[in-house]
Amino acid sequence: MKPKTLLTVTIVLMVLHGLGLMFGAEDAAKMGIEDISDDALNMGKGAYEIASFFNFFLAAVLISARNVGAEALRALSKGIAIGYVLLTAGVIYHIFTLIPGQAPPAVMGGVFGAITLWALYVAFGTKD
Repeated sequence: MKPKTLLTVTIVLMVLHGLGLMFGAEDAAKMGIEDISDDALNMGKGAYEIASFFNFFLAAVLISARNVGAEALRALSKGIAIGYVLLTAGVIYHIFTLIPGQAPPAVMGGVFGAITLWALYVAFGTKD
């Protein structure tokens, strides 16, 4: 496995997640809340849309970094791996703290855990 593969997979995940947040913002804001007011729905939808732009921002930065040298890609892969550790911690935290209907399914802890272990392996366990 190469750091460039990790970078490419991360770009794809960020774009897909960003699109999901952008186009699913209203439904996501309603999850688990039966009688949400228009103002609360607008605020929740806006928060999801803003989060989607962070995904697109990161994807744009990573796309522009695809052609850097091996040493820079290695450094980026370490940052990506640490980022996945943080994302996995957030997913697991939300599995246990969000209300039913909003919490991610428990299996997502395993999915993110697997991605994180792979990223850590590529970043810290392989050589160029």
